[in-house]
Formats: sequence, C-alpha cells, structure tokens
Amino acid sequence: MCLTTGRPGCESGYEPAKLPKVTERHHANRGGIARLLRLGGRREHARNDLLLPPPRVTGVYVDLENLRNGEHARTVIETVVRDWHDSLPPVRRLYLYAPADKTGLWGAWAPGRFPDFDVHIRGIQRFARESKNSADMAIVADAIADYTTGVVHHVAVVSNDSDFGALFVKLQELAATPGETTAPPFLWINVAGGSGLSKEIVDFVPERLRWIVAPAPGRPRRALQRAAKDDEGLPAIPTVVQWLLEEIPTGRFRAGDVREIIRRRCPHHPAAQTNGACGLFLSQQLLPLLRNHGVTVVRQQPRTYARAD
Repeated sequence: MCLTTGRPGCESGYEPAKLPKVTERHHANRGGIARLLRLGGRREHARNDLLLPPPRVTGVYVDLENLRNGEHARTVIETVVRDWHDSLPPVRRLYLYAPADKTGLWGAWAPGRFPDFDVHIRGIQRFARESKNSADMAIVADAIADYTTGVVHHVAVVSNDSDFGALFVKLQELAATPGETTAPPFLWINVAGGSGLSKEIVDFVPERLRWIVAPAPGRPRRALQRAAKDDEGLPAIPTVVQWLLEEIPTGRFRAGDVREIIRRRCPHHPAAQTNGACGLFLSQQLLPLLRNHGVTVVRQQPRTYARAD
C-alpha cells in the first residue's frame, strides 16, 4: 500500500512508471529507426571504401613513330596487352605518341579497341631534325608525373630508342626504400626486328626489366600459353647472344651456323631443330641485340649476316 496515495504500490512512496502501450505507430517508428541504422551502416562502409588504397596499375607509353607503320604499331600494342605478365600490375592507362596529323586516326581506334583503359593520344609536332626526340621527352615527362602523383604504380615504355636511361634511373630513385632493395617499377619493351637497345642499356638495365616482343597478329591465347610453357628452362636471349659472340668469327654467317652453335649448347632448344626455326629466332629475337655488336644483314635471299671487326 502506497503511504502517499493509498493505492497498492511501494510503501516507500515510489510507484513504478507505467509502460506505454505498443501501437502500430510505435512499430512504424521502430522500423524507421532500423532503416536509419542500415543507412548509417552503408555510409560507414562507403567511408571505409574511400580509405582503402587505390588498386595498383601500369601505364604503357608507346612511341608510335619508332614503329614501322600503323599496322605494325597496332599489332605491337595488341601483343603487349594480350601477353601482359600476371606478375605485374594490370595495364589500365595507355599513352600513344603519334605525329600531330595522325592523332585523329589513333583517337578513333584506341578508345574503342581498349574500352577499359584510360587512353591518351599525344600529338608530336616536328619542325626540324633537331626535334626528333620530342616524343621521348613527352614520354619521360608524362611517366614521371603519373608515377609521382600516384596515377600509375608501374611504367612500361614501348620503344626501340635508347634514350630512356634517365627515366629508368629516376624511377629507381623514386621507388627506393631506405634499407631495402626493390626492383624499379619500370619495364622497357623492345620490338623484335627493329633497332636494338644500346650496349649500355643491355649491360646496365637488368634483363628482368626488359621485354623483347615479337608481334604475331591473330595468334590464339592457347598457343601463347603453350609457347610460354615450352620456354621454361630455356636460356635467356642475352645468354644465346653471348654464345654467338664467343663462337662466330668476323665475317659472314647464316642461320645454319647459328643453329649449330645453339644445338651444341642447348640441344632441346626449338631453334636447334630446323634451319627455318633458327632463322626466325635469329631475325626476330637475336638480331636486335646482335646489332649492338656490329652484326648486320648483308643479303636478303638467302638471308646472310655479317659481323664486323
């Protein structure tokens, strides 16, 4: 009995508060609160996504004037994208450095061919022979800017020119971590059949940072995978070049001579099986590096090479 009111209750004078009657309105309000909580969770999740680091990507910078013609250039670009190694960040940014009067043509082709890429067409204006390095300077400027701002995390240059040593050194400096040894985020892509890299680049740029591509239009991806599997355990291209330099004397030679050297050193090598296979291997894979050691083509039919003193 409550001493204050005379009603049944607590003798201390305290009466428990009455609980409100649960109505449909309360249920509706409770549902609204639940929706707000869910919305808040989604917003928190979105904020957490913004805090995540961006995915690592590669930018590919292609000197189109350094390639033979438009068809050859398109084949090279498609080969690079198709055969891109899984160990490197995926390609998501593509720069094409074209003559100023050809930018419209490349702009009509590249975005449609690579819709998932961020494609940039750079027109290179040339007014004199002294401006022949304009594309090289533009590539260096764009690559450094993209890397330092975090737009790309890996740089790949497609060119047979030997003017990117400074870019390699700068990227090596930017990527260096005190107390750690890390590979520079750089890949130099050289096209087989063109002028080779300079001897200094071959000597100082590690082989793992160079890639010589031999474009093969329409080659099925399954065939590429088989070829990659067949290449396991084979000597590297610079190693085969060194074999030839050790055994080929000054003067003329042909693919059959090269085949004999490879067969003695590595009997299971594909180039050691037939003269035709060796001739293709010599012209597409070995010649770009052999040119740096004075090797030239002196006759087309039958194809004959010569090594200078």
